[in-house]
Amino acid sequence: VGTASSGARVHEVVGGGAPAQAMAQVGLLCQAAAETWWVEPFVATLSFAVSINAFSIAEAKSDVKSKRLDDGERDWLYWFGLRPLSLVTPAAGLAYWAGIYVWVSVVSPPDTQSGCDLSFWTLLRLAAELVFGLLAYDAIFFAIHLLMHRGPRWFGRATYHRRHHTNETDLRAMHVLQHSFFDGSLQVLVNIVAQRNGIFGPKMRVARWLHNIIVPYLLTESHARVQQLPVASRFPSLFPGVLGHRQHHTTGGPPFQQFFGYLDHRIFGFSVVKDMETTAATS
Repeated sequence: VGTASSGARVHEVVGGGAPAQAMAQVGLLCQAAAETWWVEPFVATLSFAVSINAFSIAEAKSDVKSKRLDDGERDWLYWFGLRPLSLVTPAAGLAYWAGIYVWVSVVSPPDTQSGCDLSFWTLLRLAAELVFGLLAYDAIFFAIHLLMHRGPRWFGRATYHRRHHTNETDLRAMHVLQHSFFDGSLQVLVNIVAQRNGIFGPKMRVARWLHNIIVPYLLTESHARVQQLPVASRFPSLFPGVLGHRQHHTTGGPPFQQFFGYLDHRIFGFSVVKDMETTAATS
């Protein structure tokens, strides 16, 4: 979160036709966005909003099909993915923006490149920073999440993580944002640490934006109640934390990782693929 370095390089386009001029304009817009502090949290907010809304629509259609939702409830709220109606999402959004505003008012922004030039080496760095950032976020919060469940009782009470586990029987996409203030604040702080401490130092702005698109989506998908999960169901070996998160809400046990599963497998022997095969064999 913060303002990007004004010295970030954007390719100059000399001559060329309309495509070259369009690319030049995109580069200038990208650079302007990189120098605007609120763009990064806005990307995260928009990703959560779109992901929750899309999965909520899918959940509502599933509810109608399975008779969990009466036909009479298919009003405009249903079509906009707002059934069941909840204040969880807007309340979390307000708390998030209030915290971000305090953060940028107190903490100096990192001096980092924008990544808007999209040269070959910039793209390589972008890919490395994106992968490293996801791994770092997942590993750091794994430790915190594990402490919430298996650590000292005072830590569990202080974080009040059990609020996030109050919908085991009817877990939905919108419940990704149902947590205590301290619990949610830890999520945001871990994300800030991962963004400011990349493999090459503070991550480029474009890498940070992409990170803030992917993380909210994966977190939302892990809570959604739909038959076919677009990412996790196709790549269970890569994203066992996403696919197994609903199981975590039911048992309170592993996986404690939110995306990947190597730590859960190493420490607890957890394997979501093996669990799926066992369930299929016994059904």
